[in-house]
Amino acid sequence: MVRRREAHNDGRPTIQTRAGEGSEIAEVTILGSGSRPPLVYLHCWPADTEHMGALASGLEDRQVISLPPPPRVHGRYPTDFGQWATHYDRLIDSLELDGPLYLAGWSVAFHFCFEIARRRADGERPCRLLVSIDSEGPDVHANPRNLRRLAAKLDDATTWPEARSILVDDVGRNIIQTSESAVQLAIPARWRVAMAARHPASAFWWKASSRLAPLRIASFGQCHRYQAIPTPALIFATSRTISRHTDEMLGWRHLLVGPVEVVPVPGSHWTLLDHARGPNLVARLDATLRAADELGS
Repeated sequence: MVRRREAHNDGRPTIQTRAGEGSEIAEVTILGSGSRPPLVYLHCWPADTEHMGALASGLEDRQVISLPPPPRVHGRYPTDFGQWATHYDRLIDSLELDGPLYLAGWSVAFHFCFEIARRRADGERPCRLLVSIDSEGPDVHANPRNLRRLAAKLDDATTWPEARSILVDDVGRNIIQTSESAVQLAIPARWRVAMAARHPASAFWWKASSRLAPLRIASFGQCHRYQAIPTPALIFATSRTISRHTDEMLGWRHLLVGPVEVVPVPGSHWTLLDHARGPNLVARLDATLRAADELGS
């Protein structure tokens, strides 16, 4: 049974819920039935247990295949982005799917969908469609490990305040968050758990979860390696996420260069697939998948 998060009035989870902890799937899980090509969903967070159920309940004549995250090694998830992506990619190969490959991911999980599509772009089994569920793109232009991209982004800035925002908000935030995560992982796991329980309102201990800290490090290490791909994509975005970006594609504009459709959806990052809002989102997804089926037939 999935533990439900206590929430604020606007649907945001309380900080006590500790992102990245809770119920989990440990093996490939198939939900639903049907003859149409399945939707492959990358399970990255415990909340995905509910999300994959919401997707499967609304997709007609189509299975949802949820792939588990990589196993922990000595109690820790990988901090290497490539290990996460390779783990999912191998599971996809093991499915031996006959039809087109449709990949979906919520939040950071979509980053792995993107990487898998990039790896398969020139192969025999390319990804036919990417589905982003409120995923913010990586700060590829603002990552200090790629000074050429950073310089180009600063050169594009029309005003000094905009350039300052890039340096302070993007570069500075990346460095601080990644350094914070490295410190958190250096703390013994039992101490992290005990301190999180003792200080439930502390953002530091909330972010020290066994999953969130490794993922932040992995994402930072990958930022300068991203390359654009022409794979078609469907992007679901909440108004709150859209408000954080000047890019209408939530930061993916320079990376998803094929046909892309952005669909604004109600709710927050945590509630867009709940029982009240999920059915409309899934109906829109179902229509897009059916159109993709027809193109591939």
